[in-house]
Order: sequence, then structure tokens, then C-alpha cells
Amino acid sequence: MKPITIAGIIIAVLGVIVLVRGFTYSDRENVVRIGDVQVSANTRRSVPNWVGVAALVGGVLMVGAGMQGKKA
Repeated sequence: MKPITIAGIIIAVLGVIVLVRGFTYSDRENVVRIGDVQVSANTRRSVPNWVGVAALVGGVLMVGAGMQGKKA
């Protein structure tokens, strides 16, 4: 298998995971800062579904490009 095919499979699988299960991450932001005192908040954000769709489509295109070169 070509490296582009392997990378395409991995990216497509990650896209499916984002679409099916979702993916969240924490983001820390400073809310108030007065002198040496600061207040921060943790916010949970999720990766939008369009990122999963883009990864899936891109991965499939990469697999197709890797397979196309194997014509003999």
C-alpha cells in the first residue's frame, strides 16, 4: 500500500469517529483580570460535524488517488 492510501484510510476513519461519536475538548479562557488576580473558566467545546464530513471525503479522495496509480 502507498503511504497516501494509508493516510487516507486513517483520515476517513477519524472523520467517521467525529460524525458518529462526536469529539469534545476543553478550552480555558481568562474571564476577569485585575492586577495580579485573574478568574478563568473552562469551557467544553465540540468539533462541528462538517469537520468530520470534510475528513471523510478527503480520506476517500486520498484512498482513490493512491489506488489510481496502481493500474498495471
